[in-house]
Amino acid sequence: MAPLSDLLRRFRRLGVPPGPPAAGLGVPARAGEALTVELLPVFALVDAITDEARALAKGAEPEAQRVLAAGREQAGRIRADGARQAEEERAEVAASRERASQEDLARIDAEAEAEVARIAAVAAARSDALARLVVDRVRGTT
Repeated sequence: MAPLSDLLRRFRRLGVPPGPPAAGLGVPARAGEALTVELLPVFALVDAITDEARALAKGAEPEAQRVLAAGREQAGRIRADGARQAEEERAEVAASRERASQEDLARIDAEAEAEVARIAAVAAARSDALARLVVDRVRGTT
């Protein structure tokens, strides 16, 4: 491989051309065969790295499939657990509503019985008074 100073020398200003200051920079066209020989190790390293990357990807494929399968299995367990919990919650809410309904019905029943008793007492009190009024009218005392 060529020394660094040789590589850097390629990029020196070729001359003082008219025009923009950077217009004279560039790689000379005569690099030719030397440039090809110089780049062969670089391309060989690129090829080696590419081969290594392919081998790593191929070797990682079974592990990736195992991880995906484990993830799918875990997702299935989570879904099943969530469905079970949701069903338990639904059953608990339904039971709670049923208990509340039964309590409401018992309260309504008790209130209705109390109202029936009150109405019966009022009716009994009024019927005695009404009976006396009727008897008094029939006797002609009122």
